[in-house]
Amino acid sequence: VYKRQQDRQLVPKGQLHEIEYEHMAADPIGALRAAYETLDLPDFDKLEKAIEPELETLKQYKKNEFNDDPHWVKRVYEELKPAFDRFGYEKPDAAS
Repeated sequence: VYKRQQDRQLVPKGQLHEIEYEHMAADPIGALRAAYETLDLPDFDKLEKAIEPELETLKQYKKNEFNDDPHWVKRVYEELKPAFDRFGYEKPDAAS
C-alpha cells in the first residue's frame, strides 16, 4: 500500500494492479485473471489449472475474528487511509 497517493504515480502504467479483498474472496479466478491481463502476464491457464483444485478447500475457510485494540485500529486506519478512501471502505468504529 502506498503511503502517499502520489507514490502510485511512480509505478509505470501496466505494472500495477490492485485487488480488493472482497473481489478476491468472491471470485479468486476472476480476480487473478484480471491481474494477469492488466499486467500482461503469460500462462494464466497454467495457473488456473494449478489453483482450481484448491478452490474447494478455500470455500471451507473461516475468516479470523479479532478483538480490536482501539490504539492499533486507529493507527492502521491512519496509515492506510488513502487505501480506505480509494476502495470505499468505511472508517472502523474503533478508529474514532
